[in-house]
Amino acid sequence: PARRPAHVALHDRVMVAEQKKPKKAKELRRHLHTDADATGAGEAASAAPGRLNREPVLCDVNAPPPKWARPLRADRSAILSPAPAVALEMGVARASDMLRAKLNDLCRASRLPRPVRPLTFERWRWAAKWEEDGLLPKSAGHPVLPGAAPLLKPSKENKAGGGPAGGGAAGAGAATGGKDAAAALAEDLMMQGLMLSDARAIALELKAEAAALSKKRAKERQQAASGKGASLPPLEIEVHRHSVDLRCGRHFVKVGHAPYAKLALLHRRAMPAEGAPEAEAEAAAVEAPAWWSTEGSPGGAEIEAEVAGARLSAQASEATPDPRAAFHQRLFALLLRYKTLRGHGFHAAIAPAVWRVLTSRVGVGFEAFASPLNCYLPTFGSGFSDVDGAFGSSGSFFRLKPAQLASGSCACNPPFVHAILDAAAARVEELLAAAAAADAPLSFAFIMPGWKETRAHASLSASPFLRRAVLVAAADHGFCDGASHQRADPLRASPYDTVVFVLQTERGSRKWPADGRFEAELRAAFAASVPLSSAAERQERKRKTPRREPKAKRAGGGKPTEAEADSDEGEGGGGGGGGGGAAPSEELLAELAPRLDAWVAAKRSKDFATADKIRDELKAAGVIADKARPVPRKAIEKRAASKGADEKRPPKRGRAESAE
Repeated sequence: PARRPAHVALHDRVMVAEQKKPKKAKELRRHLHTDADATGAGEAASAAPGRLNREPVLCDVNAPPPKWARPLRADRSAILSPAPAVALEMGVARASDMLRAKLNDLCRASRLPRPVRPLTFERWRWAAKWEEDGLLPKSAGHPVLPGAAPLLKPSKENKAGGGPAGGGAAGAGAATGGKDAAAALAEDLMMQGLMLSDARAIALELKAEAAALSKKRAKERQQAASGKGASLPPLEIEVHRHSVDLRCGRHFVKVGHAPYAKLALLHRRAMPAEGAPEAEAEAAAVEAPAWWSTEGSPGGAEIEAEVAGARLSAQASEATPDPRAAFHQRLFALLLRYKTLRGHGFHAAIAPAVWRVLTSRVGVGFEAFASPLNCYLPTFGSGFSDVDGAFGSSGSFFRLKPAQLASGSCACNPPFVHAILDAAAARVEELLAAAAAADAPLSFAFIMPGWKETRAHASLSASPFLRRAVLVAAADHGFCDGASHQRADPLRASPYDTVVFVLQTERGSRKWPADGRFEAELRAAFAASVPLSSAAERQERKRKTPRREPKAKRAGGGKPTEAEADSDEGEGGGGGGGGGGAAPSEELLAELAPRLDAWVAAKRSKDFATADKIRDELKAAGVIADKARPVPRKAIEKRAASKGADEKRPPKRGRAESAE
């Protein structure tokens, strides 16, 4: 066999020595945590009697906005027609899968000793896109795919924290101590076992691949905006006991009944020309419907009315077209966008109990960071106005004009990414300084993890506008899962402490006092957001029990796609039964999806040596390839028919027999 390069052998020896060396707990931590002591309130709440086992996430989107709240509308020019929006979103999902596979293949070729960590790609994508938005005032790329910005030094405006995204490249560099996204990815890969030179080469190659895909998607978007039509597979709708499933081609998404009704209402308000027919609109426009109220029970008449409309859409045909076709296309594009992003932890939200305290005690009337899937109030900002705008989003918090947030009370719960946290904190302080100069009442409730290494934590802790800081231990609170719109167990335990900074101008503090009573109620609300012990056990059991086959009917009888396997949680969100061995977790399946695709491709090309090698790798990682990617039924029937035909043929004559 060929000799291995000296630097590779040296690297392997160093890695073996590092693995044998005992490591302290502090060396394994990525963040400098606050490490607050638990009070026991969360543990008591998780075992408290009287709470529902699977408590639904209630919303208050029918609440009238406060008098100070101005109508904030997103840029409608970014919203495409429904069909082109679906076609473009499917292309973005494919491009994201290609980039993830590219990262895995590059790391494997560089002899990474273990699979790439699940959120490595997501962290890079967030930081790279944030950096790009700061370098380009009007990004030439796609809102999701990074790579349109060249490798340029940030401008003076961006270095100062300005730019359209409020921080730009300077904020992106703050993600990891001043490094850009490529350097941060290289360091992340080096921490996972790669040599620094290999990690840097991978980061640059991934950026180049992303730039090519982003340029292609941007061109398709421009064509769609100019009026070019889109050819789509039919959008199939299936209504189950607890969910509404939508499928277009090989892409599959699902949403619960209550979130489906909420999104229908938001879409009807934002896009009345595309909304439901008048009869359905009147039936759904009941004043103060019980199922939106904080005291109402789920499963009310309004939910049933909306789901009944979905059932009618599922029965649509050419003779009777779907009256909700535009809404369902918008819904599919929205769900596919957030499914493509993955990393549900980035989209977690505070629970309704916490929202009730914020709205009643400090008058919060606007969510600066939300999405149509997890918003609690009718006025909210979000990061993707191209798909969220059709559901009432006001657009990015960083792109709102200062005059639009000159007064009032807002809540900021940014994604837990260093760059965005730091830039959001800087923007909040700028707005408070302007409001104080104008003697206007302005208040912000800023929710962030207890990460002391961030500039956001340091600046807000020392802010002159700080009225109260509430530090809640990780064990004493929970959040709404980023995928709560499709799960029966919506709450998830928090892995970090959480800090709530209440920052107000002088007039704002008099109008919305954040006193001791507010802190006591806020702590109790956070404790009530801890998932029940039975829900936590069920979630843990679901990770360890065998997975059931997807129930959704597959178009053409083909193999279940990665999207189907990822979303098959049962109608009640429970685990699965049958089969042998422990089922791999959703994160592991998502991480190894490129290797599964490579295994299928090797089998189809009849490269069985490579297929066997990949299958053994997957088995060692805990995934049975034949179960994760079963053979389609048509292929099995074709093989059986071919085998039967071979048995009927006369046997071939051998050489000796032929010579005779």
